[in-house]
Amino acid sequence: SASDPNCAKCGKSGATQRCSQCKTVAYCSKECQVAAWKAHKKACSPPLDLKEVRAKVALASKTGNNQGVLEWEGSMEALLAASPDDGARVMILLEFSQAAQATSNPGKAALLTIRIADIMFKCQQFKEQADALCLASTFLREAGDDAGARKCMAKACDVGATHAMFASECHACLELGRQDLKEGRRDDGIVMLRHALKVTEFMEDKVRAKQHEVSILSSVLPTLIMHSTEEPEDLEALLARFEEATKADPFNAGGGLTQHQFISRDFRAGLHCRRGDMAAADREIKRMDELARDHPQAAAEAKSMGSGVWASGVRPPKFSGI
Repeated sequence: SASDPNCAKCGKSGATQRCSQCKTVAYCSKECQVAAWKAHKKACSPPLDLKEVRAKVALASKTGNNQGVLEWEGSMEALLAASPDDGARVMILLEFSQAAQATSNPGKAALLTIRIADIMFKCQQFKEQADALCLASTFLREAGDDAGARKCMAKACDVGATHAMFASECHACLELGRQDLKEGRRDDGIVMLRHALKVTEFMEDKVRAKQHEVSILSSVLPTLIMHSTEEPEDLEALLARFEEATKADPFNAGGGLTQHQFISRDFRAGLHCRRGDMAAADREIKRMDELARDHPQAAAEAKSMGSGVWASGVRPPKFSGI
């Protein structure tokens, strides 16, 4: 009939004799099938049982057998096409993405995670979309694609702002601001981190908001202390806010000195330098040296995060007019 395929050997229309093994090619006669076998047998294999393949991928993922997942990477698109709904498709993409990341292929993991974000957008699951974009950004940065990473994080920020998801917006702004500072865009980084700080005021989860405040202020205060032209009172207010936020940090519930308390002293020493009170700065640094002997782990963690006043002896310049 007109709907029958062409012969895989001679091209004649109306081929009705399909290969009994793969069932993907057809021939017009037994003679054509025999003549084509030498070339066809290299590609001939039974059709995949997609239910069986899906079960194997799921089991490999569950048991941490990443190579077992990636063994079926060539069948991923077929699995996605046969999936009953978007939830099933997300799970397949997630399994292959996790396997790619675990086997040192963050670029592949990022592409698959972006596809998850696209599905979440279609389903109007905007928080999950923003989360997927942030994760994809992390993978892209690991892959060395800083421009792609920034694009994903900026999109996550836009999603959070558009849908009043303040935690998502705050996290994305924090990461963008940090990257700006790392890459030397100091003014852009300060603006972005200040915006992130403002967004914390609208977050419903106040404990999480305080955690974000700690992260934001610990990122921006070193730059402000070292380079800012702002009034000393403004920096004092930000430092006080940092110290207040660290008190609400659940990781400090057990008492004792934490890295944030060391960082706070480092920031205060820097602020003393900006005011021109080097004696007060030296007293703070001496006190940190004394405390570090009893709290070496917290001190070591703090040295990598502070302004540099304590860790490397950097002394920021005085404020103009002081």
